[in-house]
Amino acid sequence: PKRDAASGLTVAVSDEALQRSDRAAPVLLGDYEAWRHEAVPAAGGRTARYVIPTQTGKVEITCAASGGSAANVLALCERSASTLELGSQRTIALSAVAEAQEGRRLAASRLRLDRTEGRATLARARRQPAQIAAAEALARTHERAAARFGALLGGEAVAKAARETAAAYRTMAQAARRDSGTSWAEARAAVRSAEARLEQAIAAG
Repeated sequence: PKRDAASGLTVAVSDEALQRSDRAAPVLLGDYEAWRHEAVPAAGGRTARYVIPTQTGKVEITCAASGGSAANVLALCERSASTLELGSQRTIALSAVAEAQEGRRLAASRLRLDRTEGRATLARARRQPAQIAAAEALARTHERAAARFGALLGGEAVAKAARETAAAYRTMAQAARRDSGTSWAEARAAVRSAEARLEQAIAAG
């Protein structure tokens, strides 16, 4: 409304990956399956935000009614939102998103279990052949994890981080072959950084 700039309808198309925080109450917004978030802004009034998952990210539709607006402003805004057409944006069913998120959770649990075992083996390795074998095994563990995440909807970022971690472990194996204390220390630092990035990617997904 012209006289109420804090009220109205906004639509934002994003290529950002879906986050766990995007999930909320499932609803139908016109023809689209969406999650509905409702909030009371600090300035008063009410907002209703809808997140619609798409093949490339998400569409966020926000309906807002300021504190001084008429009682039916939010309802009118949501009614208008229900008539929107997203054009070329290909949407995804909420059940498919939930299934993919559960798949990522299971893949993360499998990775952590395999990695714990691999790290224990590496920690016990005192001789060069055992260190090489343990580092190469951890590289394969992360390559398999990358394949699992890459096959899941929205798992590309985690798959990339897992591949980078696999590469770091391969560098560690090479350092062991060279029997260089300096190279080994650098490789261990690179592995720690890669694993931290991987954990961040898993947490974000």
